[in-house]
This record gives sequence, structure tokens and C-alpha cells, in this order.
Amino acid sequence: VAITVIAADRSTYALYSLIIDRETGTSSKASMIAVSESALAPDFSPSLFNYTLTLAPQVHTFDLQIATVSSYATVSVSGSGSASRIGESWSIQPAENDTLLIDIISEDRSDTSTYSIIVNRTHYTVSVSRNGTGGIVNPLGDSLVAAGESFTVQFSDSGQFRLCSLFVNGVTQVPASVCTLSSVSQSTSILAMFNYVPFFQGTVFDFRSIIGTLFSYMPLVVDNDNDPLSFSLTGTLPPGISFNPVNGSLSGTPTTPGYWGDIQLEVSDGKVSVTRPITIEVGIEGVRLVNSQASGLATGVSWTNAYTTLTQALSEAHQEETVSEIWVAGTTDPTAPQYWYSPDPDPDSSFNLKDGLSLYGGFSGNETSRTERSVSAFPTVLSASTPASVNRVLVKAANSSRLDGFNLTGAKNLVIGAEGAAIVASNAQDVVLWSCKFYDNESTSGSAIHAYNSSVRVVNCEIYENYATSPSGTASAIVAENGSFTIENCLIYKNNNPITTNKAEYVMHNRNSAMTIKSCTFADNDGYVFSTGDCSIFNTILCNLEPVQLVIAAGTGIAGNCLVPGGLNGSLVVKPDGLLETHTITDTFPLFANSQINDYSLLNGSWAADGGLSDSCSPDITSDILGNPRILQERIDIGALESNWTQPHARFTIEPSPDGDTDPESGLSHQVQRHSSIPVTAIPHQGFSFYKWSAVSGQPVIADSLSATTEVTVNGIHDS
Repeated sequence: VAITVIAADRSTYALYSLIIDRETGTSSKASMIAVSESALAPDFSPSLFNYTLTLAPQVHTFDLQIATVSSYATVSVSGSGSASRIGESWSIQPAENDTLLIDIISEDRSDTSTYSIIVNRTHYTVSVSRNGTGGIVNPLGDSLVAAGESFTVQFSDSGQFRLCSLFVNGVTQVPASVCTLSSVSQSTSILAMFNYVPFFQGTVFDFRSIIGTLFSYMPLVVDNDNDPLSFSLTGTLPPGISFNPVNGSLSGTPTTPGYWGDIQLEVSDGKVSVTRPITIEVGIEGVRLVNSQASGLATGVSWTNAYTTLTQALSEAHQEETVSEIWVAGTTDPTAPQYWYSPDPDPDSSFNLKDGLSLYGGFSGNETSRTERSVSAFPTVLSASTPASVNRVLVKAANSSRLDGFNLTGAKNLVIGAEGAAIVASNAQDVVLWSCKFYDNESTSGSAIHAYNSSVRVVNCEIYENYATSPSGTASAIVAENGSFTIENCLIYKNNNPITTNKAEYVMHNRNSAMTIKSCTFADNDGYVFSTGDCSIFNTILCNLEPVQLVIAAGTGIAGNCLVPGGLNGSLVVKPDGLLETHTITDTFPLFANSQINDYSLLNGSWAADGGLSDSCSPDITSDILGNPRILQERIDIGALESNWTQPHARFTIEPSPDGDTDPESGLSHQVQRHSSIPVTAIPHQGFSFYKWSAVSGQPVIADSLSATTEVTVNGIHDS
């Protein structure tokens, strides 16, 4: 019996329940009772309510009623012979996907029929749940899903909660942000387990340390689940710092400066791991680094994160009392302006040093100590040439400041009455300029170095091609006024050359300061050394373009063991207010290798080779400006550059008592071939007689010390 009645045009349908009343014999009766359509669930289709019932002939009366627990079920009936009771109504409430057996038994129990009622679901329930309240699950709760369709759940971390486990019908799945059930065929449970993730407290994970200073970091990790934690680390730690996997701490005393930026510290609670990037920058105490080509964080602590301008480093040095040194990287191409360091464009700006600050140049950009630098290989250029029209001083010194290993160039200060361009020391004591080059600077006077009321020491410097355009009473290269000024082991050449008009009169001007010049070479300067204060000059070559080499206009001058073409015959001038004491002034040319290309080293046979005295060089000076040992042969050379030649000549001086003379003349330095014998004669004054000869210094051999006429063999370079 079919219980669905459908209109011909399919515009409507009716559903019925069936009551079958069977009488004995061949007669039968059937009736259909209508069921309201509103009682049906909207998700059903009419075809799902068809069923077929076949009864055995012996059944007399049967009332069959079919109902389902879920309104989302379809029912179909099929049967085979079985026994049943007669005249009872059956109320059937099947569970999901159950097969129910209905026994219909004849009244006399002589015949039975068995029927199967099969219930098929059209929808299934998917239940999605999570542990606790953390995490985001969408959708959450029960959802009805049509049979055969797919179903997707999305999971998101929230706050400190992370998805750590996922179960589908009790089976563990790989945690993912999306879980998809394809072709749903049964009710399903999905359980998402969220874990309270451990996290690092604090906001600073970029650390700085100092060589030789204890470094310690203990991570503070919070885990509200109170899970046991474990730590691991990847990357490279600075030498001297170690990692403790028990508590994740880092500790130790770093031994090498640098920047370590690949460190990853990981903590795990057994479910979720969290990684924290860490950087450690190790510096040298009191040192800041500058490299114009750096591209890091500009902390100035490591070469990776070096400042790119000297102005940045000086600014921090003035603010931070602990900064005492600045190391500046140079370049292999000092002619390229992109590698130069210049003050800000402001006309009033300069590189202002602070008290006690030392600046060192000549670094390549990876050194860990000053001894590793090479001033000659990586010249570091300080320039004021951009913009060229600005009149200003390039560097201003301070008390106990040091400038070491720099090229200072392009400074221009032509303001009327202003002096100094490359560096000015004003009321600054204990200033040191070491291994620097000063060139192409211009001012009214003292274009390379101007010191006023200061104490300045200049060592191993080259000072050349600087200009002062104010005529008369000015100096092209150096002015020292009041205070004290010492210059040692320096090469000063071609200043104010080839300017022929409006040029400075001097190359160096001592204005009432205490000046000391030791082991220097003055060559081809269009000007001379002029002093109106106390001036001592030793072991120095004076070979400028002017006939006059040194003028003592006032104060006391002492010149000893110097090589001065012209000697005492016009090259050394003493004015009425001055006094000059001379000792061993050699009147000869120094035999420079090639002054046209600025090679002022000495040729073989130069009188300056091995011509110096033992005290001609301060103990802290061990090399010349080219890096050669200051003593290559027996003695230090006269002048700034050390040669590798052995001196073939020697000189000796005869100093008689006041009561006689000698031949050769006493009081003068006489040049002879080394190891040769020289006749000498003592000439007593009237009323006196010859007594004896004796060697005062050096290594002379006297043939007969008791004879007024004898021979002396000169072995040492300086014998007297």
C-alpha cells in the first residue's frame, strides 16, 4: 500500500498513515486517514515517506503506527514471513541507523510474518567543544550537517592560548588551524585542547656587554598551567658566554668585541614551544666605533652597528662621561669623498673634542684592538671641503685630547682676524696629535695647526701643501702662541709652495711659547721657522726654499746636531732681542731621494744618515712616519725619516781648555772619513804649555796623548 498521494501536476501531495483491517476469507477492507502536512519537518522530501507493507492471508486485524525519535529520519519497510500478535498497535521509535524487526502474528498463531523497518538519517550532529575558555573555535557547539556534505571547523589562538591537541571521535589528529570532515556519514565529536602558552616577560632582549665584564641574563618565563619547562638555544654566543639549558640563563665574561644577532632562545612546556630572538653586542669599555659604510643599528658599540658619522659619536661622547675613545674606519681610497667624515653643514660646526677624549683612525672595520689598525693601509679622512665656501675650523681640541691616525684636509678659515683651519687648540692642555696628515688647508695663519695658550705635542705627522694668504707676520702651517709646543719626528714640506704673492712669511711661527723641535725635516717650504719665544731644535733638517732657515727674534734658542745648508753663514739668524746657542750644526745638503715626488728619505752617503744623538728621539717613538724602526743602523738619522744606509762619514770636535788653541780649529764640527787618521796640533797660549790629549766622548783613538802633535783615528760617528 502506498501512502503518498501526489497531484498529477506535482503541485501538491498528501501523506497518510495506513490502517489495515483484514477479515477471514476473501473479503477485505481498507481505509486511509490523512495526516496533516504541517506536522512534517521541512527537511523531508515526500519520496522518503513511502513504504510498502505485505501481510499474510491469515492476518485478521492489524494497526501499524510508525514514529521516529528524530524528525530528521526516513522510514522504509521490507519484510519476510514471521509471527506476530494480532490487533495491537505498534509504536516504533528507532535510534539512528537502527534496523527494527516487527513481528505480526496471526490471531490463531498459525502464521507469522516478520518485517524489517530501516531508519536512514538525512542529517547528522557534529559536536565541537574545547577545554576551558581559551582559544577561538568556530563554530562551537552542536551543528546539524546533511548526510554526505563536508563540515569545517576553524581554530585560532587567542592571548596566551595555543591549540596543542585535536581529537575527532576520540582519535588524535595533527593540530591545525582548520579541521575538515568530508562526506559526513555519522554523528561526530571534535575536541580542541588549548594550552596556556609560556611566555617571556620583559621588553628588552637586545643586550650590551663589555669585554672583561661579567654578563648575566636569567629569562623570566610565565606558564599559568605550571607545566614543567625546558630550554634550548640556537645560534652563536660571544666567546666567554655560556648557556644553561636547565633555566635558560646566559652568563660569562665576554672576551671578544662584536655583534651576535642570530641567537634564538626557546622554551617549551611539552606541548608548545616559544622562541625569543636575542642579540648580544660586546664592546670595548669606553670605546665607540664609526664607519661611514656601516648599515646596522648605529649603536656605535660594534663595527656591525657602528655610527656612520663622526658627529654621532662625538655627540654621545659629550653626553656619556664613560666614552673616552672613538675608533674611526678609513678607506683604501682616500680620494673618494663618500668615505670622508665632515662636520654638519652649519658654518659654526666643527668636530669638537671633549676633555680626555682620544680619536683613532686607520681601521678597516673589524679590529678588536688598536694595535690591529693600519693608518697607512686605511687612511681616515676628516674634511671640511663640503661645502667648500664655508669658513670654519675642522677640529677643535680639548684638554688631554688626542687625534691619532687621521688626514685633515679641505679646511678653510679666511675670516679676518681668525687663525687656524685644520685643528685649533685654544686654552687646551696636554693635546696630542699623532700620525696625522695635514694638507690643503687654508687660513690667514697657522692653517694646519694653531695652538693658543695650550700645551700641544705633535708626533709622526706629515704637514704639507697648506696655505696662508695673508702676507707678513703669518705662518702657512703652524702657529704656537703662548703655552708650550713640541713637534717630533714630523715631515713639514711644500707649505705655501708655489704661492708667490700674498703668501705667509713663515712656515712655523713661535709666538712667545716654549717650543721644542726634535728629529723633524723641514723641506721646500716657502718660508722659515720664526721664533719670538724660547725655542729648542735638535736632530732636525732645515732645508727650505728661503736662504734663511731659522730666525730667533726674541727669547733663547738652542740648535744642536742639525743639518742646515748654509750653516751659521746666514741660515740661522739671531735678532738683537734673541739668543742662539748652537751645537754641531752641519752645513751641507741632506741628499733627499726625490723631493719632486715628495720622497724625502735619505740617499746613501747623506750626512744625516746615522747622524743623530741617542737622546734625539723620545722613548715612546719607535718608528718614523713610514713605519720604519727609528734606528735601523747604529744611530738615529737626522730628520724625520730613517734610512737603511750606514754612515760612511764621521765628525769630531776639538774642545781645548781656555789656555790654548788647536789645529784643526776648536769648537767646530769637522767631517772626515770614518776610521781615518787625522793630524791634530795643540797650540798653547803664551805662558802655558801643552799637557795631554784625552777623549771626552765617542770612540777616538789617540796615537800619543802626551804629544802636542799627534794623530786621532775617528771611529764613531760623533767623536770629540
